[in-house]
Amino acid sequence: MAGRHGSFLSCEFGAAGSWFVAQGAKGIYGYNRLFYFVISQWPNQTAKTFFDSHMMYERTLELGGSHKEAWDATKKRWNEYIAKGDPYLVRYQIHDRDSMIFSGDLDGKPWPPGPRYKCEWCDFETDDKNVYLKHICLVHCVPEPCKSWIPKWIRELTGCQYD
Repeated sequence: MAGRHGSFLSCEFGAAGSWFVAQGAKGIYGYNRLFYFVISQWPNQTAKTFFDSHMMYERTLELGGSHKEAWDATKKRWNEYIAKGDPYLVRYQIHDRDSMIFSGDLDGKPWPPGPRYKCEWCDFETDDKNVYLKHICLVHCVPEPCKSWIPKWIRELTGCQYD
């Protein structure tokens, strides 16, 4: 784990996070107590509340967030489900939320920033390729000429109205 980040749903594994950080891990997210996972039959809405809350951490990191942003987003998701107040689930959701633990650099990000896309014709730039392609089509596309230099798959992806 040296030099890496880890996220673990395994019960109590997060309690070892500080040991992994001492061995060189950048950050460990997990749970320091038994993780209660309430399910009667998969798939169902009950199970979703537990998976969705836990996976919010990974989704936030994948979108470029820091561990602190992922932590906050995960707590917020747990709290949203807790606020719905399902009398049977709330005690387990609170327990799992309060069992979350992180060891390492909260400001750290597990992945380097992605590439920047800079427009050749103006000052526009973004790190989202789809936003970049839409910008090209919607701002710089001239109906007839665009057919010759913008591939059809890009026109379809960006919703270009000219076919």
